[in-house]
Amino acid sequence: MLSGRVAALLAVSAALGGCGRDPQVFDLPLHDAFAKLADNRLEDFSLKRQCGILIHLTPDAVPEESVTWRVYSSGEKVASFTAKLSPVSASKTRVVLDVAKDADGSDAYDGKDDYPRPAFQQPLRPAVQEAIAAVLENRPFDEARLNDIPGDNRVCEIQRAGLESGAVRFTIDDEPGSAAQQ
Repeated sequence: MLSGRVAALLAVSAALGGCGRDPQVFDLPLHDAFAKLADNRLEDFSLKRQCGILIHLTPDAVPEESVTWRVYSSGEKVASFTAKLSPVSASKTRVVLDVAKDADGSDAYDGKDDYPRPAFQQPLRPAVQEAIAAVLENRPFDEARLNDIPGDNRVCEIQRAGLESGAVRFTIDDEPGSAAQQ
């Protein structure tokens, strides 16, 4: 199982960064990288990766140090992640991602856990890394870069299908097994 995770992480690193390039380092001065992320709500990412509950991302920035996105649904915080920025040189910035932890100490939405009303398709970390890279590289969020990364998304897919069809609307307050709001 561990070797599968290592292989998946290496695949993401190669997809995000290209051969020989550190995927956490971007060709932007610190100030420019921060400016691109500070007020960005990562809307492409949230629209493409949200499950059936509606989510809203709110960025909270510490100037030239970090941006934390808090994810809310039905007025309740359901997740968060932080991009920590540091200069590599005058023209390059390192961005290290920190994802909130679950009670067991693992990353939230790491692909192994079951959530009765998930906010995101799993795993979250590589998708957020792609979202940040897309913003910093001035390109759209590209789900194709995540195709080979495994995660259990059965509940998410059911909820998302209901949301997209307009037939069913889930909230984080629905009890597992109960009928969703119509």
